[in-house]
Amino acid sequence: MKITAKSLFWNMVLALGVTGLTLSPGAMAGTGEECVKIRTISLTGGAVLKMMPDQALVSAQITLLDKTAKKARDRADEVVNALFKNLAAVGLTDKDVRADSIYLYEEYAWEKDKRVSKGFRASRSITVTVNDLTRLSETMDLIMKSGFNNVSGIHYRVRDSKAVKAKVREEAVKDALSKAESIVGGLNAKLGKVLTISYGTVDYDNPQTFRAAKSARMEMAGAAANGPGFDSGDRYQAEEISFADRVDITWELE
Repeated sequence: MKITAKSLFWNMVLALGVTGLTLSPGAMAGTGEECVKIRTISLTGGAVLKMMPDQALVSAQITLLDKTAKKARDRADEVVNALFKNLAAVGLTDKDVRADSIYLYEEYAWEKDKRVSKGFRASRSITVTVNDLTRLSETMDLIMKSGFNNVSGIHYRVRDSKAVKAKVREEAVKDALSKAESIVGGLNAKLGKVLTISYGTVDYDNPQTFRAAKSARMEMAGAAANGPGFDSGDRYQAEEISFADRVDITWELE
């Protein structure tokens, strides 16, 4: 038989094709065997730790309107200075108070289609750190008597929150491990090496912040209407703070 260049070409293609088909089943079998060998178990561990807060951050503002910028600024500064002057009476020091810079601007209103100046508005904000919660009510009284006309928030927290978060994270890992050991114990298997870890962030739950802030504003309104001796009976009772964490872990089974 006469062999031409064309027939030689197709014989080579056919030979290569057969060779490729012969190798494929072997590769698939190898892949299949590897999948069968690796057995895994994945579990989610979770933990929640509740603690009473031991610190409160009180945010308050003074805002007022006066005829000149100087008078508005001076009056706002007087309120802040009055607070600093009496801090020792509630067991606080200057380091426990952060006073922001003054915010000053001219305020206008439209009257008879004209833009008329109503004076200058000055605002200053402070944040007071209270480490003795038994004196929180005294501190609130001092803030109000100093002349601040708005308490925007009382934020309760745990001072050593870093240690608490580490503890709840450790408990979440223990929970995942305990679940995994309980399951494999009845299956004649053992936990092997850890293959993957997926970690969630700590959830810091502080539900009482805005309720406390609302109570503070209500008491200030009551004091304004009834005099400095007014007492609403609300002692700003803190609630437990929940720290929650979770972790997903995958182990190889032996």
